[in-house]
Amino acid sequence: GDYAMTWIYDLHYSLLLEGPGRITVGVLGIVCLLSLFSGLYLWWPGRGQWLKALRLHIRSGTVRATYDWHTLAGVYGLVFLLGLAFTGVVLALPEYIRPLIEPLSPLFKPAEVHSEPRAGQPMIAADKAVSLALAHFPQATVRWVETPKDALGVFRVNLWQAGEPGYRFPRTNVWIDAYSGDVLTLRDPGRQSAGDTFLVWQHPLHNGEAFGLPGRILACIAGLLPALLWVTGVMRWLHKRRARLAMATRR
Repeated sequence: GDYAMTWIYDLHYSLLLEGPGRITVGVLGIVCLLSLFSGLYLWWPGRGQWLKALRLHIRSGTVRATYDWHTLAGVYGLVFLLGLAFTGVVLALPEYIRPLIEPLSPLFKPAEVHSEPRAGQPMIAADKAVSLALAHFPQATVRWVETPKDALGVFRVNLWQAGEPGYRFPRTNVWIDAYSGDVLTLRDPGRQSAGDTFLVWQHPLHNGEAFGLPGRILACIAGLLPALLWVTGVMRWLHKRRARLAMATRR
């Protein structure tokens, strides 16, 4: 499945550098969170200034318009940007986040399973594995199937049940022996812990799918806001720098 879209996905997730790139993305997410909180602190209006600060109005003039675009985009997009950055950090750094959650709520750990090859017996078909998985979750929808990677590999059938926030990466999973068709282990999100529920929500919140198409559109728009904030932030810095230089020249 190497396509243009998977390339973009890998670039976004790991900068095409796998582990080190993923850690870099996570660190950048933390920097983004700190930047958002610092921006909120700098913007915070004084007593009696809230209505003026929240007014949706872009003033005339490059300097004032740049300031208005920067502050209004940051303030009204803050909740979405915080959500994107926070969930991005959790998704990029699971090896650091999971140990923080584990003491508070036990997390699901799939058992180490493998198939038992039998002389003269071929592997079952993927259709058979799917039907065996659906026997345990008859109301579920098949999303995708992982096939055995070698002679000892297993089928992993990934199903989606109503109520799961994530349709792309559902957490109804069934592991099946590739020869006998025995169900080796399964995962039912209806019985998961609070910690697992927290983790399961991260990806659907990050890409907005937890709230359907409107949520995905909002996530898309929020994903464009950092570019706007960066451009207007640099412009704002240049304006202030020029103003300081002009003041120094006059003095």
